Amino acid sequence: MEAAAADRDPAIDVGDQKPSSRGVTYHHHLDTEASDLVPSPPFEYLQHNDHLFQARAEQNAIPVTERTFTAEQIGRSRSEYERHVRDTVLEVDFSTVSLSSEAADVLDTATDGRPVSGFYEESPPISDGLDTVLTQLNAADHVQEHSEYTEYTTFPNMHAVYDGSWYEFELAVYP
Repeated sequence: MEAAAADRDPAIDVGDQKPSSRGVTYHHHLDTEASDLVPSPPFEYLQHNDHLFQARAEQNAIPVTERTFTAEQIGRSRSEYERHVRDTVLEVDFSTVSLSSEAADVLDTATDGRPVSGFYEESPPISDGLDTVLTQLNAADHVQEHSEYTEYTTFPNMHAVYDGSWYEFELAVYP
């Protein structure tokens, strides 16, 4: 008789599954001595929905995942929060940068919402305008020649202010 998860209907065989996915797991916060099933159950079989299952207890080491959640105060006012975001998230405020007409065209197209919101496309090689924008977004040094890419690659999470609005930019390279 195989190990089974009797809480499933129909019951499923869990004999080949990792110990942590077989059912009840006792760990360092629980007392195994307080259990009637560990180390040996007082019965040989249990019945569930017309199915008989052999009770089995075993001891294994199971990794415990720990998660930590923290919060750090970054300001006491909206203006302090905005200053923090500008200092830590923002790559560039394009209103403070002298842009060529080509770079402005790239940004205008990418932010005008047509045909798809935030969409600008060009074929290799990278134009001077796009190169300027990527340089200001601190991404140009990470972009290789197009022929070097063998799979779809993205450069996400580039934040900038353009024409008074905040934008999140992403460069996608298709081989």
